[in-house]
Amino acid sequence: DMRYIAHTTPEAIELIQEAGKAFARRVRYAIRNQIYAWPPLSPNYAAWKEANDLDPRMLIATHEYINSIKATMTDYGVEVGLDPSKTHAGGIPMRLLGRWLEYGTMNLDGSWRMPPRPHWRPEIRRWKNNTLPELRIQIKSMMMAHMQKDMRKRVATMLSVVR
Repeated sequence: DMRYIAHTTPEAIELIQEAGKAFARRVRYAIRNQIYAWPPLSPNYAAWKEANDLDPRMLIATHEYINSIKATMTDYGVEVGLDPSKTHAGGIPMRLLGRWLEYGTMNLDGSWRMPPRPHWRPEIRRWKNNTLPELRIQIKSMMMAHMQKDMRKRVATMLSVVR
């Protein structure tokens, strides 16, 4: 389990931290560069953004959302997501806003109020398929080297006691 492996060596911890930071950068890149085929903004919202001199790209209006995407070390590795302490200027917790943007919101009649604009799920899939396998190999290699070094020390200590 990756959560426990990361605690074995400083190198593994650093590798996990860097992987988390890279993932956060990739999500921000995907949003900034609008790499997904999201539904367009409603004409009313697009006009409102223009009238208020806001960024015309989706998920970016004020940059608050994209700037709250970060990687944070935890007891089990690294968590990449929206800063739980951040609130959007409209008073909405960033994590709730993130759910709305990712999954969309609906009107009472069942129509989309805001259509889903997935940006986390495709990046998680991409990471699991492309980055995670190589990361596991690197961590396994680090663990094996660490264990070999540790075993050599233990054997040397045991031999010095026997002499």
